[in-house]
Amino acid sequence: MNAIRVKRLSAILVALHLIGGATASWAEEKPATPPPALDWADRIKNPVEWFSWGADVRLRNDSSNNPYLIDADPPGHSYSFERLRIREWNTLRPRQELEFKLRFTWEGRHYWLPASKEEWDESEIVIDSLSATYRFPNIPVTLIVGRQDMVFGDGWLISDGTPLDGPRTNYFDALRATVDLKKIKSSLDLIYIDQTSRSNRWLTPFYNKSKALMEQDERGAIAYFSNKAIDGTPIDAYYIYKHDEAVLPSGDNGDVNTFGGSLAHDFTGNLSGRVEAAYQFGIRANAAMFPAQGSDFSAWGLTSRLTYSFRDPAKNQMWLGYEGLSGNDAHDSHNHQFDPLWGRWAKYSELFPNDLDRPGDRSNLHRINLGYQVAPASWLLQVNYQALFAYANRYSGAPGFSNHGSFKGNLFTAIVRYTFNRFWSGYILGEYFTPGNYYEAPPGGGPLDSRRDPASFLRAEIVYTF
Repeated sequence: MNAIRVKRLSAILVALHLIGGATASWAEEKPATPPPALDWADRIKNPVEWFSWGADVRLRNDSSNNPYLIDADPPGHSYSFERLRIREWNTLRPRQELEFKLRFTWEGRHYWLPASKEEWDESEIVIDSLSATYRFPNIPVTLIVGRQDMVFGDGWLISDGTPLDGPRTNYFDALRATVDLKKIKSSLDLIYIDQTSRSNRWLTPFYNKSKALMEQDERGAIAYFSNKAIDGTPIDAYYIYKHDEAVLPSGDNGDVNTFGGSLAHDFTGNLSGRVEAAYQFGIRANAAMFPAQGSDFSAWGLTSRLTYSFRDPAKNQMWLGYEGLSGNDAHDSHNHQFDPLWGRWAKYSELFPNDLDRPGDRSNLHRINLGYQVAPASWLLQVNYQALFAYANRYSGAPGFSNHGSFKGNLFTAIVRYTFNRFWSGYILGEYFTPGNYYEAPPGGGPLDSRRDPASFLRAEIVYTF
């Protein structure tokens, strides 16, 4: 009898694995702490000491209205589509100091709107993780070679190496060496990155669609130093070099050098803050995005946040944030458009129109953020208000833009997340944007009539992780 029950249980677990789901969210925030691990699940995922595996499935429905502030098709005044992502990963540890990782990802889409989109996009199966990790036994160095995920700080400049496929993948083709400097409570990361616009240069996807992952081929080097010698005050400093060779018409050419750092501090048990700043210089040319600017490049960026935590059972928090990113004046002969490097993801909004019409390419911006969050038990509720201003009116005189206005608009966002159990979670995200005087509907009507109309976005997501 017990043997029959075990067989039935095994069959149920295999079925759950085949329909499983993923925990990846709008702002990549972690849900509430899941319940304690279940022994039976851990035994299946880690059948032997040297091997483990897992899988997830994520189902989203995204709907938006007037996202580009243009009433035309294409690109489309209204969007509505489902996206289903399935991943399976494996970890092999033949020796204590050696580890191999392999992950497969597929994400298909079904479009309801706009009419210009094909109804089905079956996509391709991508190997988005294939790496070897070696921890040297006699020196404090860890080496990771191959396709891998990387996030530094809060992901402001380093988090997503494949921005054009959205959150389907985030990987980097890279070589990373981490030096653990324990005596001074520090670490040093030395990284080489070689990203290509097409997904089939290093590892050809199954059912290859030759989809572009970014607008240019990118090679880069990073030196990232982190120090925690002062309790409650972590300090980071970094240098980033990025070389671009345009592949798509909207791609960059040039060499960008970035020096930056971040400082966080716990002022009291309730009040904490963080600030990160970067200065960039070099050569950055883009005939499609910067037709009036030369290739001489210098830019700056800063992001900061002051958070008050109530330290109560409901985990109430409030914060005030500011982000500033330099941009181009319409008549400036030099390029001052901040380059977010590998930080092109939906950090604070899925909706807000991109100043350069490239996904996640935030720049030319002053952003003031007031937010609140409460997370009792398995729930999380977060609301944000963003006041968005242009650093410079780079489109002055162009159709759809005012001559002197600098207020881009008001952005309101809210997300409700619920963790059902260890395996299931979901959330609903809503955004609403009202354009300011930076935009202007031209006389005579036409597609640009929507420049001053509000825009909205709604997402519902359910995920299963095994």
